[in-house]
Amino acid sequence: ATFTLKGLLTKKGGVHLDRVRAEGVCLNLAIYDSSRCEYENNFSSVFMIKEKVDEPKEVPDLFSIKRADIKNFRFRMLNLNEGYEYPGEGINWFDMDLTADVRGHDINFVDSHCSFFVDRGLISEKSGYSLSIKGECVTGMGLTEVKNTQIRDANSSVFIKRFTMFAEKNSDFKDFLNKVELSLDASAEPLAIESISHFCGLYSESPLLLDIEQLKFKGSINNPEISQA
Repeated sequence: ATFTLKGLLTKKGGVHLDRVRAEGVCLNLAIYDSSRCEYENNFSSVFMIKEKVDEPKEVPDLFSIKRADIKNFRFRMLNLNEGYEYPGEGINWFDMDLTADVRGHDINFVDSHCSFFVDRGLISEKSGYSLSIKGECVTGMGLTEVKNTQIRDANSSVFIKRFTMFAEKNSDFKDFLNKVELSLDASAEPLAIESISHFCGLYSESPLLLDIEQLKFKGSINNPEISQA
């Protein structure tokens, strides 16, 4: 990381960095079986955090980074809870292994929100799926918003004009299909069913390609309002 002593601390608090470069960083997340363990994950067990905060709450300003370049970043996630059955193809959402090269700018964690711009991101998962991404995101206080984001893989090209995900309480994610509100305004030229199959484990051999001028979605997964142009 490069910085000046004068600008290290922002006026609001937190750390200001001009540029961050990192290579070979690995993050391992283990989500424990809630019926057998008093901790939610390996991080809360290390810091002995037993309290489960349900309501989104304000947090202090942490950092502001002008530019970042991360190479060979690896994220591994193992969910030890029961209830998910891997279909045998695509991404295993309870046993993920991602690697990424990412370049971004204006990465901020201020006013209880994390916001950032991805100039170039190349992401691959151990299942064999890979994609490139470019766009912007802000998340915090129960709301995640993705805007002006281009996603491409070997078969599809999707542009997300705006996507939002809102949960009133953290516990709403336990009933994601019913309680988490989503909205989407997107287009695709094309969208391959084979691309979708990597996320759901179905129709991996489908040759179907869809050109979608505009797709809008609003509501929960189990109670959606969908329109297509």
